[in-house]
Amino acid sequence: MGGSHQECGGLFRRQSGGQEPTRRGVGSDVDFTDCFRHRCWHFIDVAFAQDGTTNLPPTPVPNAQERIGVFRPVLGGAMTKTSKPTICRGCCTSSGTSTNRTTRVSQSQTHGDAGGNLITVTTGNSDQKLHLYWDDLLGSSSANAKKVAASAMNLAAADATKASDLDVGHWVAEGIQNAKDSVYTGPVGAGAGPFTLTENYKNPAKALAKKQVALAGARLANLLNSQLK
Repeated sequence: MGGSHQECGGLFRRQSGGQEPTRRGVGSDVDFTDCFRHRCWHFIDVAFAQDGTTNLPPTPVPNAQERIGVFRPVLGGAMTKTSKPTICRGCCTSSGTSTNRTTRVSQSQTHGDAGGNLITVTTGNSDQKLHLYWDDLLGSSSANAKKVAASAMNLAAADATKASDLDVGHWVAEGIQNAKDSVYTGPVGAGAGPFTLTENYKNPAKALAKKQVALAGARLANLLNSQLK
C-alpha cells in the first residue's frame, strides 16, 4: 500500500540523470526500470468532483483495473515477469488505498489532483502530500518484509463476504466511495491546502487503512486461488 508513486519516481530519477517522471503514461521500449515503464498500472484515477464541476476527464488507460482484466485469464500460464507482480500489485491497489483509485477534479484543479499528490496536509509540525499520508498510514514504504509481515499478522481478518467478491469493478466503486467519505472530507477542503489533519480525521483513516489492507490481501489470495486451480 505504501509509497508506490514515490518509489517509482525515485527509481526513474536514478536512471534518467535526475529527470522527473510524469504521473501518467507508459514508457515504450526504453530501458527504464519496470516500475517506471508500467507505473500507471497500479492506480486508476477515476475522476469525481465535490464542487459541482461537470467536465470530468476520462479515466486513463492502461490502469490497474484494466490490466487485471487483461492478465487475469492467463495468470496461471506463460506470463512475463512483469505481468505476474503487476496483477498482484494492481489487485492490492484496486482493493487497498483509496487515493490510488480517484482523482478529485475542481475549478482550481481542472485536470484532477493526481490521486491526492497535489494536495498538501499538515500532521504535527510537518507537511506532506495527501497521497503519501494515506500510503504511509500503516508504516513507512521503506519498511522491510519482516516488519510488513509482522504488521499484517496483527490485522483483523477481512470480511469474508467482501473478500469473496472478485469483481474488480466492485472494488473500484468501493474505493471511490471510501475516498469521498474518508479521504476528501473535513478538514480536507477545496483547493490544494495545506489542511491540518485532526485526530477526528486521522483515527478513522487508520482504521479504514487496516480494514482495506486486510481486504486487499484476502482478495488477492482468493483471486490467485481461483485462477491457479
